Amino acid sequence: QQAIVQSDDDLLSELESELEAKTTEMILEKPLKVSNGPPPRPPPMKRLPEQTINGICDLSLLKDVPEFKKLQNDFDQLMSKHDQQQIEINRMKGLTIELDETKKQRDTLQAELNAIKTSSTEDIYMAQIKEMENTLAEQSKEIQAGKDKLLAHDAAAKRAITKLQQELKHRLDQVSKMYEDCLREKDSMVVKFAQGESKILELQKTIDKMDKQIRDSVKEKDMMASKMKNMRVEFKAMVTQLEKKTTDHATLTKEFTAYKDNISSQDVKVKWATNKLKAEQDAHKETKEKLTQMTNRFKEAKEETNIIRRDCQAMIKTYQTSEDIKSVSLDKELQKKEDELKMQIQEKTDQDEVHNMVISELESLKKKHKELLEELRIYKDKAQCLDAEHIRSEETLNKFKEIIQRQKQTNQELKDKVEYLDNVEKDLNHERVKCETLREQVQSVEEQHKDTIAEIELCRTREGEMLELTQKLTAKNATLQSENTGLATKLSTLTTDHQRLNELSQQLERRNNILSEQLSEEQKLRSQEADISKKQLEAKSKTIAELTTRVEEEKDENKTLKRKHANNIKDLTRQLQQARRKMENMESHIVGENNPMSGSSRTSSNGSLETAVNQNSGNNSGPTSRASSQEPAINEDLDPPVQVVEVDRQMLIEKIVRLQKAHARKNEKMEFMSDHIKQLLDEVQKKSKIIGNYIMREESGALASESMDENKAQLVKKGGIMASVYSSHQSDGHLNLELSLEINKKLQAVLEDTLLKNITLKNNLETLGEEIARLSQENRQMQLNNK
Repeated sequence: QQAIVQSDDDLLSELESELEAKTTEMILEKPLKVSNGPPPRPPPMKRLPEQTINGICDLSLLKDVPEFKKLQNDFDQLMSKHDQQQIEINRMKGLTIELDETKKQRDTLQAELNAIKTSSTEDIYMAQIKEMENTLAEQSKEIQAGKDKLLAHDAAAKRAITKLQQELKHRLDQVSKMYEDCLREKDSMVVKFAQGESKILELQKTIDKMDKQIRDSVKEKDMMASKMKNMRVEFKAMVTQLEKKTTDHATLTKEFTAYKDNISSQDVKVKWATNKLKAEQDAHKETKEKLTQMTNRFKEAKEETNIIRRDCQAMIKTYQTSEDIKSVSLDKELQKKEDELKMQIQEKTDQDEVHNMVISELESLKKKHKELLEELRIYKDKAQCLDAEHIRSEETLNKFKEIIQRQKQTNQELKDKVEYLDNVEKDLNHERVKCETLREQVQSVEEQHKDTIAEIELCRTREGEMLELTQKLTAKNATLQSENTGLATKLSTLTTDHQRLNELSQQLERRNNILSEQLSEEQKLRSQEADISKKQLEAKSKTIAELTTRVEEEKDENKTLKRKHANNIKDLTRQLQQARRKMENMESHIVGENNPMSGSSRTSSNGSLETAVNQNSGNNSGPTSRASSQEPAINEDLDPPVQVVEVDRQMLIEKIVRLQKAHARKNEKMEFMSDHIKQLLDEVQKKSKIIGNYIMREESGALASESMDENKAQLVKKGGIMASVYSSHQSDGHLNLELSLEINKKLQAVLEDTLLKNITLKNNLETLGEEIARLSQENRQMQLNNK
């Protein structure tokens, strides 16, 4: 196909060069004397851009336009920016993952802090608590910085998206304007060609009139001298040869156009036959009972191929230079058909005999095609010989023109002689005057005849060139129309894709805003929790410090009290010893006086001593204390008692037990909530799997919106390639197997892109679900802690 396109372009370039050469020759030649001469030739057309086969453009029509190149460069830059933004988005996703990890670490740290709060050994973990607070502060700063970066990136992405949208709209407007200008230029060229054809018809009329005049002049020239008669006879012979050649050329051009039409019709038949064969092959795959129908259709195809072969044999006899290029395309098509038939033979073992017959026929067609190619070469050689003869005839014409000019000079000399003889021969004046008038008429007629011959040759060459140009322009107009429809469909698909991308970007922006709001709320909650925990830690640390100071003071008081009690006991023992000694002395003095009195006194003194000792021991054991300075006498008074404040251990133990019970209850609630959340997540995953299976089971068009169906209906009404894709029947004649394969490839690429987008969206939804579950869990924990 590329070779065919290149050959068409080469033909166009050759025609343009020939037209330019002929226009230069016309400018260099003398102006014509005929008033009704042809108008000046319009400037050569610009060369149309390259096209793909069957009218598909693939944006190659606008490659030479500088604005399109600028648009393409801008689009490449925009795509590079889009890739950079995608990289930044991926990097931000990584930052979000790091934020999640930091949040998890923060939760673990907070759990450790809660465990530290409940534990009684808070003095040991004060340093760790401070480190944890520092880490929490640093992490909060990092979270804030990440949030700022996210906001900045979101703003930059929004700005870039708006810029891209504006630039794309501007570029689309420019492309539409350029397309309208191209359509206007095409219409103007069609009008110019119509005007040229009308002028050609006028020139033909003038040529007919001049032919009549030439015939009259020939009759008058027969009356001239013998020398002029001989020259005229030779001239007429040359003119007749040229006319024969021109007529042969005209007939050949007509036959060439007829063969072109036959070739196009045969191509249509071949395409129809290939489509029919494909339909029959599909029917063979479905059922094996239709083998008989398939054989009949193959026979019909064989008959059609025989007809095509006969037509090709009749066609290739007078086919010219462009036929060898199309023969290459036919070879390629035949090779493709052979490959397809071989693939079908491998797939269908039951139809080996039928396919072998087809392959043998194809080989015979190849042989015949080679023979036809050899015949084409022979005809090429003949055409070259005819061109050489034409060149020789032109050279002879030039020679005869030179001879005629010489004869004109001799005629002028003879005129001079005649004028000299007029003075001598007065009787022959009238006859000589008549001869001079006749000679002047002959000269004018000869000049007119030369001018008419030149005009006829130019008109014929122009007719051939214009016919070829009109044929090529009609073909290219058809291809441009198909390309226009293809571009319109591409524009509609691009606009729909652009709208979808805009909707996706808006959805992602909304989700990003929601996530940023959730992050801000979580950060606020976390900061509040951290502040509350800090305040609680500070209050508890203060209470612990106060308690420790109180315990130390009480220990000091206990030590002082013990010392005081020891000193009091020592004093009491000394006093008791002194009292005993006095009592013993008193008893020794009073023994002899009163025995009964001594016994009673002893008993009373012993009882008093025992009570004193008991009182001293009770004072030592109880919470009272006596003064350090006491007199040694027995009857002296003691100091007032002092109360000792001790810590109520039972109250502390009860409080610890209550806190442990509350902590155990909270742990149980936490375990219950975690189990409940796991169950809910499992249910959500199961439901998501069910929904995914349901969506996969449904057809592709069942989940589409009504707007898509309306767009498809509009495309079907407009017609074109996409209309034949969306409808059940073929609405465009340019649609073939290669085009349908290309459309299928592009649709497959779009489907793969949509599947990737759906997978990424599914992953994003899963991550969002996990974050929502985690946030709900944290919210419940906060509510439980507040309770």
